[in-house]
Amino acid sequence: MKNENRRRATLPASLLVACALFSPLRSFVSAGTTEAPVTIPAWRIGGGAYVSLGDLAEILGGRLHPLPSGGKIGLRKGGNLIVFTPFSSVVTVNDVGFRLPLETRYYNTEALYVPSEAVLALLARAMPGLPRIQPVDKPVHAAPASAREIQPPNPGMPLPGTKVDPERWTIDTVIIDPGHGGRDPGAQGKRGTKEKDIVLKVSVRLAALLEKRLGVRAVLTRNTDRFVTLGQRARIARKNQGKLFVSIHCNASRSRRARGFEIYFLSEARTEEAAEVARRENAVLDLEDHDEPAAMDEIEGIQFGLLSTQFLKESQDLAADIRAEVVGSIRPLPDRGVRQANFYVMRGTMGDMPSVLVEIGFVSNPAEERQMRQRAYQRKMAEAIFNGIRNFKHRYESQLTKN
Repeated sequence: MKNENRRRATLPASLLVACALFSPLRSFVSAGTTEAPVTIPAWRIGGGAYVSLGDLAEILGGRLHPLPSGGKIGLRKGGNLIVFTPFSSVVTVNDVGFRLPLETRYYNTEALYVPSEAVLALLARAMPGLPRIQPVDKPVHAAPASAREIQPPNPGMPLPGTKVDPERWTIDTVIIDPGHGGRDPGAQGKRGTKEKDIVLKVSVRLAALLEKRLGVRAVLTRNTDRFVTLGQRARIARKNQGKLFVSIHCNASRSRRARGFEIYFLSEARTEEAAEVARRENAVLDLEDHDEPAAMDEIEGIQFGLLSTQFLKESQDLAADIRAEVVGSIRPLPDRGVRQANFYVMRGTMGDMPSVLVEIGFVSNPAEERQMRQRAYQRKMAEAIFNGIRNFKHRYESQLTKN
């Protein structure tokens, strides 16, 4: 490691020190280049894999420097600045905040250690011209017996300046995504009801409720009957710095008896039925221009799963809150539960914000098709989804003030 980077990652001496040996497991991180791969040691600490920020800066050809507030450390490479805070899972990349799945750690007062896989994913996204870095399994080595972990003063309390900024994480922008549109009608009912029309009406009402009652900015990925690619929807969400992404759809089935409400978060489908829903919603890709960059093309080479896990729990919680309100207020509407499936549109947003996809009912079911055509039902559905978002927002933000 360069001595310069090692010194600049030094922990302020005023911090109290508590001893904690870390696991004697060691792996390596490899940067895939056209030349020989570059490796850096990755320590197994408390169940997670970490790398020294100084080592990482040296490999990337970047510079580390301390920042004036809260003992923060900046990693600068070209025009990019990534800021880490000791004992915090919050990291900013060019002033855009992210949460890592694990907190940063200090060892031996000499180096800040950061969660390897999630940080590598962030760096790949912020600096796409860099060599691709991937963890590689290597033989186990013993950690130095003298290694000591430095703890923040008053265990359980954050360091001054490391507290999560409620202003940054307040849910002030919600992206509402009415599915389909334009040349893509989505599912169609026996009476000619088109999914694209129903979900647009519900989405517009939902956006109005969010702005009027909750005071948040609601951004619609489309507000008219127009075709929007899945990649464009994800870019709209990111460009507007959305804090939540809610995609609204109508379900369909070969069986006219299928009915009910269900809501999805992004993951691999656990049932064939969920996989079929994802295939149907993803079928719009066939209508897109081949030269249009798709959502995942934009983040090709990024360890997507690692980056998106930071919002997986929040996505599940948001889905549960919306489900509870819809099922509790709209009857009779069978509860098909919270499910998981691999929806393409959410693959472009999950690295940035909690994301869910709502199936408000089956347009293929004659009874539910009749319901969804009614304005009163559309208002009721929008109200229930709004209440779920409101409940999630209030609970989430109250937790921020406690951290």
